[in-house]
Amino acid sequence: MRRILLSAALGFMAALVIGATPSVAHEDKLAGGEWVLDGGGSKPPVLRFEAGRVSGTGGCNRFGGSYESIGDKLSFSPLAATRMACEPEVMQAEQDFFAMLDRVRAMTLEGDALELRDESGASLARFTRSIGG
Repeated sequence: MRRILLSAALGFMAALVIGATPSVAHEDKLAGGEWVLDGGGSKPPVLRFEAGRVSGTGGCNRFGGSYESIGDKLSFSPLAATRMACEPEVMQAEQDFFAMLDRVRAMTLEGDALELRDESGASLARFTRSIGG
């Protein structure tokens, strides 16, 4: 009886590990450093990924929330952000950035380049990893 229970427990644990491996491996690739929006101006938006959490700045305000990554799929939870005031054009760019993150459903990750895509696969934004950030 002990052997059956031990075998069942080991099988269950192996299934958990095998099932979790792709997501964990992908999260590891997103983690480390900051992802800076290409062409984002003098204060570009930045993303940081770590253990299912995302944080960063929209160019003016800091934000945080969670994300889910399975294979090339990516989505963000509703994000919480500080509410500091900046120049009107910076505020508008930040609002556009947060709206874009709402539409993200997929990604392409190649080395230090991250491209966020919508449900149809269209490119929404491109980021470059900055390790020194």
